[in-house]
Amino acid sequence: MPIWVVAVDGTLSVRSYRGATGAWYRHASRHSSGSVRLDGLRRDIAFVHPSDEVRDVIDDAYRNKYARYGESHLRTMLAEPAVAATLRLVPQP
Repeated sequence: MPIWVVAVDGTLSVRSYRGATGAWYRHASRHSSGSVRLDGLRRDIAFVHPSDEVRDVIDDAYRNKYARYGESHLRTMLAEPAVAATLRLVPQP
């Protein structure tokens, strides 16, 4: 399950390489919340579709972070299917 994560304005954003057909994206779209684990810490989050205003900023974050994987992977992550399958992970109290 490829999940490509970037940080933008202190919030994590994720895109599904497989677009809306990706398993994790289908699951997250059906549920409004979930959790993430990192280094033994678990954090509750809400899955939120980003506003159109931040699309360019998120796109730039993907370009900066993932350019090293080559143009073919990056092109996929910047194509409309992946962009439409973008969610922000908003920490919950």
